[in-house]
Amino acid sequence: MITIIASSNVKKGILFENFIKKMLDSLGYWDFRTTRRLGRQIDITAKNRVTNQPILCECKAFVEKLESNHLSKFRGIYDVEYDKNSEIVGLFFSLSGFNGSALDYYDEMTDDVKKRFKIYTDDNIINFIENSKIIFSQKQIAQIVKNKMPYHIDELYLSITEDGEFWIIIFGIDNKHSHFTVLDGKGNDVRKYIFDEIYKKDKKLKMLHPININVRNKMLIYLFENHKSNISNFPPIINESKIDVQLAIKTLKKENKIIQSGNEITLNDEFENFIINSLDFLQSKNNIEFFKSKYVQANINEQFVKYLETRYFILLSEQQKLAIIRLLKISPNALLKSLTFPTEFFKTGYNQLKRGKYSQAIKKQRNEISVVGRINDPPFIFKMHITFNKINNAEL
Repeated sequence: MITIIASSNVKKGILFENFIKKMLDSLGYWDFRTTRRLGRQIDITAKNRVTNQPILCECKAFVEKLESNHLSKFRGIYDVEYDKNSEIVGLFFSLSGFNGSALDYYDEMTDDVKKRFKIYTDDNIINFIENSKIIFSQKQIAQIVKNKMPYHIDELYLSITEDGEFWIIIFGIDNKHSHFTVLDGKGNDVRKYIFDEIYKKDKKLKMLHPININVRNKMLIYLFENHKSNISNFPPIINESKIDVQLAIKTLKKENKIIQSGNEITLNDEFENFIINSLDFLQSKNNIEFFKSKYVQANINEQFVKYLETRYFILLSEQQKLAIIRLLKISPNALLKSLTFPTEFFKTGYNQLKRGKYSQAIKKQRNEISVVGRINDPPFIFKMHITFNKINNAEL
């Protein structure tokens, strides 16, 4: 579903048209114009940048479903233009969709006409938008939210405003349709004034409580450095409301990220959590803050190196282990790559050795290739090895 937040119907229509232009621009169209045809205003005309194919677009952001007369009027204008240029395509975008008579009218058109005269409802428009890549897909946004909040998503829809496009996510918590949050088109947190403006103007949100999903991250960042805290300390420390803090605590407990004992919260520092937290935060805007924390520096140790050995099916010398630890303690990029670099090359070599009867010398040679790499096809460990040589004698 798509909603448009504007102070008047005129502004609502303009916002919708501008959004369609933005989408079409991303899909390769340009030379946008608003023109008149047969005494009637046509919302958008444009051309394809590569093929120069022209398009004629009608955009309607009504509340009620459109009747057949809307389609027939636009079809009449389109047919006149088609007689002049058989390359022209007609696109009709309706947020509210079309009623039965309009759909019957469209169904009566021949397949040939439907290929060049197309109609889009809000669901179709969402798919069109996702193909244009100007925003993340609903599936991508849902995954981002699930990674941060373990609550059930009851509803997820796109809201178009004067400040841009935003995803509205409504949660079901304790079997109640009671909370919501807002992310931008790419799944990032939004500024407070935008959040408040959407909350104020979107009628669907009036009875719901806002959740700031960034509170979870703020609490974790604090715990990464301080390990534990009294619950009452969090609201003033991270400058968030008690309600948001309570919801974040509930979330973190479900994720097994924290341990609560009375009013004291302690970071769950199990090794598995360190891997999950690293993958999460090293790819976020808090990556440097996370990396510099006592939590990260303490967990880059022998246990982590053993994990890398297992991940990459290799054996490292004591000198290489020390060099890896020293490197990972100063490079968030290296730490992230050590957790995400593909393992196929290493696994294939390991499986070959495992299936065959090879001498210890061959096994050692294969391990050396995995660690040091090959000149024409250096794996990640080889790239790190170059860095080992540079920093091995450095004072860190």
